[in-house]
Amino acid sequence: MRKLDAVIRSLSKQEVRNFKIYTNRIKTNNRQKKILLLFDAYRSEKYKSDDDLIKEVFPELNKNAFYRLRNRLLDEIDQSLFMLYNDMDDKILVLRCIMLAKISYHKNDYKSAYSLLLEAEKQAFNSEFYDVLNVIYNEIIALSSYFAEIDPRIYIKKISDVERKFATLNELNRLIAEIAYELRSRNYEGDSDTIQMLRSINHRLSTSEIVNNSFQAKIRVYTCIRDILYQEKKIVQLKEYLITTFNNFESNNLFSKTYHREKIEMLIWVVNILLKAKDFSLCNEYSKKLWEELNKYNKLYFEKYKWSYFQTTFMTNYFGNEIDAGIDILTEFRKDYLQNPETLVFKDLPIQIILLFQLNLTVAHYANNEYNEALEQIRMFFFSDIYKKLNPQLKLNVFIVDIIVHFERGDTEYVLSRIKEVKRNLRNILSKDTYHREKEFLYILRKLISTSNPLKNKALTKRAQIFIASSPDFEPGANETIDYRIFLESKLNKVSYYKALQEHLHPLV
Repeated sequence: MRKLDAVIRSLSKQEVRNFKIYTNRIKTNNRQKKILLLFDAYRSEKYKSDDDLIKEVFPELNKNAFYRLRNRLLDEIDQSLFMLYNDMDDKILVLRCIMLAKISYHKNDYKSAYSLLLEAEKQAFNSEFYDVLNVIYNEIIALSSYFAEIDPRIYIKKISDVERKFATLNELNRLIAEIAYELRSRNYEGDSDTIQMLRSINHRLSTSEIVNNSFQAKIRVYTCIRDILYQEKKIVQLKEYLITTFNNFESNNLFSKTYHREKIEMLIWVVNILLKAKDFSLCNEYSKKLWEELNKYNKLYFEKYKWSYFQTTFMTNYFGNEIDAGIDILTEFRKDYLQNPETLVFKDLPIQIILLFQLNLTVAHYANNEYNEALEQIRMFFFSDIYKKLNPQLKLNVFIVDIIVHFERGDTEYVLSRIKEVKRNLRNILSKDTYHREKEFLYILRKLISTSNPLKNKALTKRAQIFIASSPDFEPGANETIDYRIFLESKLNKVSYYKALQEHLHPLV
């Protein structure tokens, strides 16, 4: 069940403005005034419970009357959103035609109902909404009992044609959804079986007869190839493939309002992979394209994907030796998501966006040698419920970042006790071979802070050098928020972490 207060907090400024315009349409209605009063009360977030709200704002209402008012408010919000987004995309327009057809059917206006369903069919077919086509055909067949002009046999055959023609695509969609879930569950660290299944799906899609005529099928082929290259860590090839495919789609006018979300998501992949490839100049170019697309169609997907743009902008500044600019961008952007600008209490947000803000700001302040500010950003994980929601790998990552910053401040006792805590609380994952790297890094870190003159200790420096030699090349956006290899290099070479990072990003020729 949806929570009214959560729904209200999720509304954008435009949606709030539209709701108030919608609700004020009947100015003399006392119930409407109460609805607005309740809406503003929830938005203020001053009341800890509904009981407190009733006592202070609606003392004349009993609980049943209050709950009816609350349900009415939720219904009004839904209706205002329907009005605001009634033409958001082609699928909504198709569904609107179907609803209007049902209203015409209820009024016994069967001719209008049939015309609306034919219009819906045309739009659904052009936009490849095959799931909706079946609904439309079944509505027409049901209507044929009351409208003699309809030959139901035509639409019975159409249902069979659609189901047969796209059975393969539907099956592959399900397979891809399963693989995508597996990849997300493993944080995109696949295995040979997963890659082989992706290849199999790609082959079946590529040889399917519908691919040449179906945008959806083309997207599935693109998704499969993209995921195969990503799993095999072929970043250079992936970069070229993403850019070439996007440019081909755009030059062939395959994108439309219906598939605008797919266009934005393709661009997000492009800019993220360009970051990984350290091609910051081209990343800036495609970030500008992303910004343009986010602002199209009355900012249709702006709220949903704006964080991707700001993430990329922060990263290009951070890696481009403009840390202060990156911090300013992310700090300003974060204000929209805080319940109170003075505190680090977020509105209802996905964990990944909170991580985006806090870990990026932590590492930026750390790289800027602002250790107290860095700790202010990461501290909120340990004093909120957010930490409990993290998976073990992310918990370990947060712990290690916290330990590194305290290490730089020289908090010896804290670092040693924190490392013990990590080993105790996360022993289940640290015992796995896949986390040998983290375990070894924590060992070296403990020795660095507990050994007198650690850089003169040959055994310790050799162990650090072995760790560095066995580490993968630095990759922006990888799982290590502060790269362990670069951190150890900075200690051995007696330079700052950020200087060592810049040497990896812009090596001297």
